Amino acid sequence: MAGSFLQARYEIRRAEFQAPDTRGRIWTLFMKTASLCPGPVSPQRLTGGRSGLRRLACLATGAVAVLLAVAGCGDADGQAQAGGQPLTANQAAVTPSATHLATGRPATTRPTVTRPATTSPAATRRPAASAAARLLLGVFEFGAEASYQRVETFARTVRRQPDIVLSFAVWGAPFNVGFADIAHAHGSTLLIQLEPTHASLASIAAGRQDRYLRSFAAEVRRFGHRVILSFAPEPNGSWYPWGWTRSAPATWRAAWRHVVTLFRERGASNVIWLWTVDRNFTGSGPLAYYWPGARYVDRVGIDAYYIHRSDTFATIFEPTLSDIRKLTTKPVLIAETAAGQIAGRARAIPDLFAGAIRNHMIGLVWFDMTQHRNIYHQDWRLEGHPAAIAAFRRALSRRSP
Repeated sequence: MAGSFLQARYEIRRAEFQAPDTRGRIWTLFMKTASLCPGPVSPQRLTGGRSGLRRLACLATGAVAVLLAVAGCGDADGQAQAGGQPLTANQAAVTPSATHLATGRPATTRPTVTRPATTSPAATRRPAASAAARLLLGVFEFGAEASYQRVETFARTVRRQPDIVLSFAVWGAPFNVGFADIAHAHGSTLLIQLEPTHASLASIAAGRQDRYLRSFAAEVRRFGHRVILSFAPEPNGSWYPWGWTRSAPATWRAAWRHVVTLFRERGASNVIWLWTVDRNFTGSGPLAYYWPGARYVDRVGIDAYYIHRSDTFATIFEPTLSDIRKLTTKPVLIAETAAGQIAGRARAIPDLFAGAIRNHMIGLVWFDMTQHRNIYHQDWRLEGHPAAIAAFRRALSRRSP
């Protein structure tokens, strides 16, 4: 009986409400559960003999599973709409990003898009009633599109399922619906950084890339669940062809507005638009030059890392946050961050969480990747570093002062 109960609840969570309305969802889930019980549904089977009693008990167990799953999913959906739950990305790429020596953002080689095999959600619980628990937790795992087990390993390590899974999409690659489905089945939202590596901003703004964008938008709309989408990230840095000193900010703004408008016209209303910038640094472009306007932005993202031992939240995030607050009061997400060993993780991780809570950030996305190149490309991965893991777990359970 317990096996049927758990199997039913898992099947329900995987189905995750494909029917268009609440009644339809509940009926669909109940019939899915009923199919796990032996024998057809009929009054004779339900009332006749010991087999009927067994089936009745199975259906009752399934009904309990339906109610639990509906309650769990409903709470998650309600909190998401209120801004306290998953917001979140697809991916694809074959070439490494530029080296960001000016800001310390690590260069990455994006994994090729592959439809991953489905894995069972990890039995990790989200901590309740703590300040850090109210922060959205995200993660980037290199190669997660091919094996979601890497995300599950992170979840077990920190003892919490991530709300957001970050992925990168190179221009021309389709929306990775397989990866999005698996992330959603695990209770996570996909955050996609859509990088126009093979298209100019001018061609995008002029509509010459609309065929690709219409296809991508249609796939996201058909997916139907919440997706966080960012386009041409970190424009205030000079390492990307769409960035500061390499493309006109006015063209960047026009391209951003065109992409957002096209998605909305194609009915992709499940997209949350994340305007992602890098931290302010000497020589970076003014953020105001790249602000596309409140109508075209739902959330703001900041990318910044703890590189040096002297780095603190106040020095690497707060100046950028101050400039953002002059432009908008939209919620702010730390869209990409980590602390390297040089910075001292046991010190940096608590400071990161405390600063995010103190400044009313909505969450943070941890860049969980190993790099061994230089001070700007350190080992950011938590796994294998007991002191860093302990600091992260303590920070997640931290309560408001």
